[in-house]
Amino acid sequence: MVDSGKKANQTGQFLEDFVEQLLIRNAYNKISSDDYINNNYNLENKVYSKQVSLTKTIYESNWRMDFAIAHQKKDINLGIECKWQQSAGSVDEKFPYLVLNIKEKSPIPCIIVIDGGGYKQEAYKWLKNQIGGNLTAVFNMPEFTKFVNNNNI
Repeated sequence: MVDSGKKANQTGQFLEDFVEQLLIRNAYNKISSDDYINNNYNLENKVYSKQVSLTKTIYESNWRMDFAIAHQKKDINLGIECKWQQSAGSVDEKFPYLVLNIKEKSPIPCIIVIDGGGYKQEAYKWLKNQIGGNLTAVFNMPEFTKFVNNNNI
């Protein structure tokens, strides 16, 4: 029997894998988080890195952003945070913490990709209403797919 924490990590990984595959299909090249942080990459390339420590959280602990991407030709530096909730659980309660970190601590604009269908619709609506400042968008998987496929990043 798989405990709920382990299952949440496995299903959360599904969303991260989905985002990564979209980036790869759209010609993004993976680089190390150190190379991303130090701008150690070809300025002509579209690059991404995973689990990037760009700053501290509102609690002053290390924050590892799920993805950080750069596309110099489009002048894009963007963070992507992924949240998957397949059944009723605690992800809804984590939204305010994530939004505060993005708005108060992130050195780059960020988007949130959420899916799984288990989050409360009221929480999703609240999250969408938080767009502003460094939180530039909130997408579900189909919306994010369209966003990427329309060459927005």
